[in-house]
Amino acid sequence: MELAKVTGNNHITIPKVIRDKLGVKVGDHVAFIEEFGQIVIVKATVTIERTKEGMEENGT
Repeated sequence: MELAKVTGNNHITIPKVIRDKLGVKVGDHVAFIEEFGQIVIVKATVTIERTKEGMEENGT
């Protein structure tokens, strides 16, 4: 298990071990997904970002 601390600006640093496992590099986006009452962090893809944009356009 890895931990991250929330700063005064509500920022967190994703631990290197987790960044490496996700394949996240500087400039990449991550998505926060609620699953079974927990939040999961995944590397965002164009599909996820477009799905979110579509939901916002439809007011959902």
